[in-house]
Amino acid sequence: VDIPLKYNNFTSGFKEILGDILKRKNIPLSMRNLAKKTNVLLSLETDPFDTFDFLMDISEKLGTKSHFFFMGKGVTKFDNLYKSDDPFIKKLIATIKDRAHHIGIHPTYNAYNDQLQFKKEKEELEKNLDTDILIGREHYLRFEVPATWQVWEDNGMLWDSTLGFADKEGFRCGTCYPYSVFNILSREKLQLKERPLIVMEGNFSTYQHHIKAKEMEDKIKALIHKIKKYDGEFVFLWHNSSFNTSQWEEYQSVYEKVLT
Repeated sequence: VDIPLKYNNFTSGFKEILGDILKRKNIPLSMRNLAKKTNVLLSLETDPFDTFDFLMDISEKLGTKSHFFFMGKGVTKFDNLYKSDDPFIKKLIATIKDRAHHIGIHPTYNAYNDQLQFKKEKEELEKNLDTDILIGREHYLRFEVPATWQVWEDNGMLWDSTLGFADKEGFRCGTCYPYSVFNILSREKLQLKERPLIVMEGNFSTYQHHIKAKEMEDKIKALIHKIKKYDGEFVFLWHNSSFNTSQWEEYQSVYEKVLT
């Protein structure tokens, strides 16, 4: 959960609306986005990024559960797009708990190798979200071997799911099974488990700009088929904010198609 709401205040969304006019030369689109923003702020429409119930609905239809990873307070320009004690977040957490889905940490940009920063964020989330934080995935898939694993281990985490490719789908870890990790410096096996990330939606829209939705769908389905063959685990990352925008208009239906 990088951006829980698209229109969380009066100023949010103006950059996109200006881009519609000045960059994309699409005044009708800018007017539609302005109308949507107004309706959301007047509570006449659901925020475009408030897709959490939809994501949980799909998981429940499949007989599984979603994992939602939240961010604490960071120290870089890539952080602090929301506060963990925001009323919307509090309400969202209550809904996730009521529906028995899972809550974890999405450490901020510099926390992947910073023991104290990670600890501070974990404690913040445990306090504000009123839950034990034992699972998660790093922001921007930031990772350093063996520092990141050791940070997670020292903070009592059960599993991480950061290790996937940023620019393509597939088996970065060479496997589709959870595995125990090892600190190559201390020569110690850790209690922490790694659950390999197989697909992130950004593999396609961000890095494979030329790809069409059908090709994206076919590639993901092929991976699912291969993992099923070996009775593995398909770990699929799709941000709540990767729906209901011009960037995702072509691709957003892929999420439901490949899973159902």
